[in-house]
Amino acid sequence: MSKHKQVLFMSLFTGYLTLVYIRQSVSFAAPVIAETEHLKNSDLGLIVSSQQLGYTFIKFVGGALADILNPGLTFTACLLLTGLTCAAFTAVSSVTYFVILWFLCGMAQGPAWSACAVLLKQNFPADQFATWWSILSTSANVAGTAGPFISQFIVSYTSWRMSLLLAATMSIGLGVVFFLFVHNSTEEHLVEESERKDKAKSFNIKALANPLLMAMCVNYLLVSVIRGACNDWGQMYLIKNKGQSLLAGSSFISSQEIGGIVGSLLTGYLSDFLITKGTKNAKSRLKIVVFLTILQSAGLYCFIFYTSPESSQFWTNIFGFCVGFGMYSSISLLGVSSMETAPPNLSGTAHTLVTLGGNCGRVLAGYPLSAVATWMSWHESFILVLLASCVSIGTSVLCVRLVPERESDIEEKTD
Repeated sequence: MSKHKQVLFMSLFTGYLTLVYIRQSVSFAAPVIAETEHLKNSDLGLIVSSQQLGYTFIKFVGGALADILNPGLTFTACLLLTGLTCAAFTAVSSVTYFVILWFLCGMAQGPAWSACAVLLKQNFPADQFATWWSILSTSANVAGTAGPFISQFIVSYTSWRMSLLLAATMSIGLGVVFFLFVHNSTEEHLVEESERKDKAKSFNIKALANPLLMAMCVNYLLVSVIRGACNDWGQMYLIKNKGQSLLAGSSFISSQEIGGIVGSLLTGYLSDFLITKGTKNAKSRLKIVVFLTILQSAGLYCFIFYTSPESSQFWTNIFGFCVGFGMYSSISLLGVSSMETAPPNLSGTAHTLVTLGGNCGRVLAGYPLSAVATWMSWHESFILVLLASCVSIGTSVLCVRLVPERESDIEEKTD
């Protein structure tokens, strides 16, 4: 790999890791925020959902822009604006301002992953795409693994506001560094202005209106409900309903992220291997997704029905590992598949369309799920999450059946 690609990849990895940490920072410190700011479960759910709504609101437009504008500068803007809104969040104290600023923080992050995806596709060969995509996606898992412990450490010695302010400062600093890197990159590594104009002229959203992308969008939504529930409320569920400690809750979240790291790397490499040896379309990747959603559902079932105050932390972490392995690997492969089944000039938009379902899933896992917990309990909320996971198995099978057997079939549908 050239030096340019090494620097680019490390910049993307570090930058996206920081964005994910900020995105989950309120969830990491949720018990402390609820106590110090006197917030109800529904208040926390409203704050978390507001960010996902902002993220969803801007994501589709941001993904389309990543196909037309310079994705490097788009990613730079995401880092800078996310840091500024996160810093502002620490300066307010009412639920209304929390919701507004966290909504704006979600908007600031909207185009980030699409910009990363386009940069990867532009700089790495097709038979290595899923592998590098998987490695980059583990930045989210690293943030999720270390994040709860880092947040808990900072909060215990300072405050939840300081934990967010430090993350905001890092995001702004990385934005400046990434801007300097993009600004000083040689012209051969940038998208030429004329090429961007051609993309804008040939931009045809109708080419994405096919059943396969719609099915992947629904599947992404379902898997993201599980991800949102386990990331945002798994710790709360263990403490409130299962009688576990705060440390046990943080350990469960980290075990999911470790499972996601291992799963994303293994399935990314395996799917690239199958692509080189077998069919050249996304069918091989989507077949793996079927098995991953089964594993995810099994881990979630055991977590809900076989965890108690007397449960060993080892088994709770094993359940979390299985859930994380299944859901994060599914998300990674669905993202890769969406870009591979779309016309080259619409790859970023196709990815955005599919992940739009994921954003809707995260919104559903926010306020609606916390509202169910307020009316009933977290146990009933997680029963609903398990049902969504089971439905995702059937949707994964449908995705496999919708993949055209020949590349010519795809071309005919997009003409």
